[in-house]
Amino acid sequence: MLKKLGSVYNSEDFIREYINSQSRDPRHLYLDKPAMHKAIPNLNGKAVLAIGCGDGIELNYLKKKGADKVVGIDSSKYMVARSKLNAPWAEIHKMSASNLDFKVESFDFVYSDLAIHYVRDIGKVFSEVYKILKKDGIFLFSTTHPIEDTLEEVKLSKHRKLKILGYRKIDGKINKVYGDYFTPRQIKNRWWKKNEVVIYYTPLPDIINEAIRAGFRIQQVLEPKPVDTMKRAYPNLYKRMSKIPFIIIFKLKK
Repeated sequence: MLKKLGSVYNSEDFIREYINSQSRDPRHLYLDKPAMHKAIPNLNGKAVLAIGCGDGIELNYLKKKGADKVVGIDSSKYMVARSKLNAPWAEIHKMSASNLDFKVESFDFVYSDLAIHYVRDIGKVFSEVYKILKKDGIFLFSTTHPIEDTLEEVKLSKHRKLKILGYRKIDGKINKVYGDYFTPRQIKNRWWKKNEVVIYYTPLPDIINEAIRAGFRIQQVLEPKPVDTMKRAYPNLYKRMSKIPFIIIFKLKK
């Protein structure tokens, strides 16, 4: 039976499988993590919040970067439990990114790696993060790239699939459009055949405008390519990700 989002992140079996898969996922190892880690500013003496701290490994990395205080939050009680095992020294809470229960202006830096697209209202996340950041504080986050999310999968045969954003034209007339860039929506993905996971797609201008509306200044926008070592380890995936963006990273300043 297919498990939906509301239940999978409250399933210990799912969380165990998720953590194991993420630690081996080449998209994280050769693209996402290197780019996010490179974008982290000087954290010496800083108070840091990690949104969607997952298994807690990133909390240890943020501590090694010099952070004086590291706090992690996750909406899954099983992720929180795993984080406490992997980073027992850190302050960790079960909490939603759209309702941050911290004092106003209590953090210098907020970090979120591929987590906020699981939250329905991205504007609420921005306003909550802005509230708890100190003046000149930084919010660094990544999310799946809007281009990646708008590609439509077309089944050509039993073993052949095509992912495309475009259209089909016959005799000068467009009779089929593939993909949808402009419509914010839920995207349902099936993981390991038995789990349905939902993310929330937001067009690029909406992400930018919601950040500005919350009060942020955009310092940097990155569309990272995979590191060169991916070409040797995963040549097929490298071919795709060196041409089509998979994630987008924003560095915002209060």
